[in-house]
Amino acid sequence: MRNVTLSTLGILLAFAVGCEPATGDLSGLDLEVFADAKDEDGCSDTGEWDTGGGVDSDEDGLSNYLEFVEGTDHCDPDSDQDGLLDGDEVLTAGTDPLVGDTDGDGSDDGYEVLTAGTDPLDWDTDDDVLPDGYEVLNLGTDPLDWDTDDDGLFDGYEVLTAGTDPLVGDTDGDGSDDGYEVLTAGTDPLDPNSY
Repeated sequence: MRNVTLSTLGILLAFAVGCEPATGDLSGLDLEVFADAKDEDGCSDTGEWDTGGGVDSDEDGLSNYLEFVEGTDHCDPDSDQDGLLDGDEVLTAGTDPLVGDTDGDGSDDGYEVLTAGTDPLDWDTDDDVLPDGYEVLNLGTDPLDWDTDDDGLFDGYEVLTAGTDPLVGDTDGDGSDDGYEVLTAGTDPLDPNSY
């Protein structure tokens, strides 16, 4: 077997694909030479890596080249499986196309954008000190309303401090809203006899 140096191999490859070996100019590179390369990725090989940005194998709104730049899968329109197309994440929502829950609040980006209407870049859209995902999945409170039961106490205070029910305006059923008892009367919102 003949010993071939790396530089010799580079020059041979350069001539084979049509670029100028002395300058490294790749403008003559014919991607069609690689059109039948079987990379077994499930996508058409022809033009897969068109650096002009025109080819979008998975039709997600990002060219294959931009998918390479972003690190996403050019054959999967939703690389992180969160319900948002990679192109929508990068070009519209500003979310991370490789992380299903960009803000870490417990709700996938797709659910936040397409269903809940919450901000996929803000873990607490309504600023009530409860993560959006926790409100939706565990409490049933509204992640877009800081006071779901309209009693004057923000949901986070009710859950984390007062121990009152953020879905019921009068937790102890004594006829006075929890907010009135805590903020005005100074009574116990958990005791129906403290009025």
